[in-house]
Amino acid sequence: MIRTTRSQQELALDDQRRTAALQNLSHDITSSRMLAAFLAMQAFVGYYSSNPEAMATELFEEFWQWRLKDSPEFATMVGFHGYDHLLESYSIKSFQDRKVIKSLGSDASPKEFSEMIRNDSSFLCKSSEEVVRMYEQLLDEEINPKLLTIFSSVPKSPLRIQLQDASKSGGPCAMYIQGTTDFSRPGIFYVNAADLTRSPKYLMAALALHEGNPGHHLQGSYAMELPGMPSFRSQIEDRRYNDGPVHFPLHTAYVEGWGLYSEYLGYELGVYRTLHDKFGHLSQEMLRACRLVVDTGMHALGWSRERAVQYLLEHTSSSQAEVESEIDRYITWPGQASIKNH
Repeated sequence: MIRTTRSQQELALDDQRRTAALQNLSHDITSSRMLAAFLAMQAFVGYYSSNPEAMATELFEEFWQWRLKDSPEFATMVGFHGYDHLLESYSIKSFQDRKVIKSLGSDASPKEFSEMIRNDSSFLCKSSEEVVRMYEQLLDEEINPKLLTIFSSVPKSPLRIQLQDASKSGGPCAMYIQGTTDFSRPGIFYVNAADLTRSPKYLMAALALHEGNPGHHLQGSYAMELPGMPSFRSQIEDRRYNDGPVHFPLHTAYVEGWGLYSEYLGYELGVYRTLHDKFGHLSQEMLRACRLVVDTGMHALGWSRERAVQYLLEHTSSSQAEVESEIDRYITWPGQASIKNH
């Protein structure tokens, strides 16, 4: 036991002095450093919120190129290397759209037909529950029974279709999260049905193939169930995008390239039963070609958010809500739209 000759009154006075000193120090830090930092952040946000340009190069000239190079397989793309390719890709998709539209008995241009089908309520589900049921029916009856006709084996990991939480209603219309190796959590195909215009029936076949089977669920499950696969390869953590580039590479071109390939497998599987289903797939292809345009436009050419939104509305069948969600993602994630279609 430590003995002291100091009185309780003296000890209490010391405590009061230490408390006062800590309070003064906290006040000084708050007023001189924290307040200054918040004021600087306020000025920063105020400047960028009033700036019509959405370009990443406003931060520094090489930022967009650095974001492109964050994906190793995309490291060779610099400047406008892909611009001629994207314009050629857009022309091909536009020609394919016209062929399907003509087969539907319409003389409308792709832009006119997209506007017409976008506003046709017969292609919309009546509830979020109907959206989930239609995706379940597509996978359970149209896709899964045919997988063994083109794959030698099918992984055991279960797949569940689930409505996206209302707090994430501003996110993409569909997304996939990989399950766990012990199957305690299945792979989940999240559907954003807060706004039913974002889940039209003619897009469902392509999205079910891309996000579910044989798309990201099959892709992730194969990696997860292969014996001897290191954990950083078998478990793809692709939700903490803000960690880049300090996390393991996401290899977006591979991951999303498989998703695009899976959409094409829909023709071999006979999933695109109607011309509207085929138009839906081509609409997704058109969206990706246009993503390259707006990603380059905003981050290298100084396009505003409004110009990018208008471009997608004019050249795709996506709804206003879907387009705005997409553009906001491209603004905050420079280069990702380009990598997905490289």
